[in-house]
Amino acid sequence: MADSRVGAMGPCRALVLSVTTDLREGRSVGRRDPMSGAFLSTSWAFMLHHVDSLTKRLIVRKGVDYKPSFLIGPFAHLSPRPLPFVMERRQLIGCKQRAEQAWGATQDPALA
Repeated sequence: MADSRVGAMGPCRALVLSVTTDLREGRSVGRRDPMSGAFLSTSWAFMLHHVDSLTKRLIVRKGVDYKPSFLIGPFAHLSPRPLPFVMERRQLIGCKQRAEQAWGATQDPALA
């Protein structure tokens, strides 16, 4: 996600990253930049849901939009689904481990 842009941000709540690629030019473009008509746009949303005072849930969503559908559509459904799932799962496990380590480091040892 080298050319990702922050699409939206809510402090301590949400972060949305997005990237749009002009497929004919082969370069990343902004939402308002002129495009050739063939594009692939991907977004990732990371949201914190407060369950209670001690528990937070990280929710991750990914969205994809593309045009023209006859050019990209057939390939979008052929992409290997398990590989991104495994990579995203590992990322989330890493986030969980770092959050729990940081939480443990801030707690009073007498309370443990």
